[in-house]
Amino acid sequence: MTRLTFHHGKGGTTAAIIAAIGLLVGACSSDEPTEAVQVTDSAPIHTEPDSTEPSELDSNETPDGTVPLTASARGVTPTQITVGVSLLDFDYLVSQGFYPAGWDDQIAVYEALIDDLNERGGINGRTVVPVFEFYDPIQAVDANRACTALTEDNEVFAVLGGFLGPLAGTEDSCIVGLNETMLVGGEISPEEFSAAVAPWFTFLTATDRSTGILLDLLVDQELTSGQSVFVASHLASAGNEEAVLDALAERGIEVSGSAVMETNDNDPAAQDTELAVLAERIRVEGATAVLTNGNPAAIIRGLGATGLLDGMKIWANDSAGLASIRDQEAAYARGALTWQSQSDAETFASESFQTECVRVVESRIDGYTVADPETLNDTDEDTFSPVLTHCRDLALFVALASAAGPDLTYDAIWDAAASAPFDDFSLPGHDQLSISSGKQDVTDQYRLAEFDPDVGAGGLTPKTELVDIFD
Repeated sequence: MTRLTFHHGKGGTTAAIIAAIGLLVGACSSDEPTEAVQVTDSAPIHTEPDSTEPSELDSNETPDGTVPLTASARGVTPTQITVGVSLLDFDYLVSQGFYPAGWDDQIAVYEALIDDLNERGGINGRTVVPVFEFYDPIQAVDANRACTALTEDNEVFAVLGGFLGPLAGTEDSCIVGLNETMLVGGEISPEEFSAAVAPWFTFLTATDRSTGILLDLLVDQELTSGQSVFVASHLASAGNEEAVLDALAERGIEVSGSAVMETNDNDPAAQDTELAVLAERIRVEGATAVLTNGNPAAIIRGLGATGLLDGMKIWANDSAGLASIRDQEAAYARGALTWQSQSDAETFASESFQTECVRVVESRIDGYTVADPETLNDTDEDTFSPVLTHCRDLALFVALASAAGPDLTYDAIWDAAASAPFDDFSLPGHDQLSISSGKQDVTDQYRLAEFDPDVGAGGLTPKTELVDIFD
């Protein structure tokens, strides 16, 4: 049985999409061109085995050639698949002043999407049963509590969502490593992925790919020539510093120095004191650009308060972190450059996203309207982001589990991901997706983007066209 072995290269991904879907189709033989995987509205209870490939399911086939549904794995019975869903606790974030508004009723959004999926036949005849856990993205201990509740207490087959915010790239190993549970979502870091035992796939760009994507886009636009770059790393991204320095060296970009913050986000005053000292060092070393490695908010706040960033070029390898910057940090970050995958506005405008995500949610939740992300203000309750994030994670899971077939196990998931259809597939709202032996994050298209705090929620404005970097 072939299993994917993932390595850590440069490249990556982010973006969005889909809700209730049925069986994945579009597989092709090795003698024919690869066709994009599409999603159908039907989900047959049994699937025909591929007669061209050897299968360990042969001994379990019934006389009519189908495979019976069994309790094939933890969290899987003949009739259902139990999945865990980790959700950012926006009520807590709003109460603590981190965000002015929340994400509305996230559970209702997920239930609408899953109910629609189940009414279409579920995944190869099994219904999906969700278990929800909210977590505080500031406290690692709460992420571990949520991880334990989902993986140990409820023994789910897979977790959807993972951990975001400051915990991104540090706490997902509790799921895929310690508790050996499949994860769809989260942000993959080299350290966490090296500890992963169970399958892990995501729309979010792997942290060790993000720097290469950004630098290649900057080089393509001739924006690195003559620059001397100082690399400032968030404490949570300390393990990625060497990879960032290597990426700069590989492209012949001069580095004036580097430093890793010693203070975490729970003590912003101490962070600012530390960064004031670092700002003087950056001045002395003559840097013309600062590359923020990891979540850039604290770095930009602390360096910006000293006046260092006036006229200084800012490159951020954490696109989502830059897009989340608010208040005074946003003023300091004006003009910062980062990579961007398909924008929220482009996703929202997609007819397939409207059909498979927006209309499903709006038709099932009384009074719910999915907001156009271009019209959202910081103080508006964000009804777009939960539909975006929850649709995409559910879609990717359903695509993989459907392709894995009726004998649903992690080995079957690995084999499905290694098959030809996932070399080039699409989900509602997104085309040009791929999974390969060196790429477990699915998005292929990227562009250079600039931070503008005056442009709605998110503040990223495209500077170049989308390019398929894996074409």
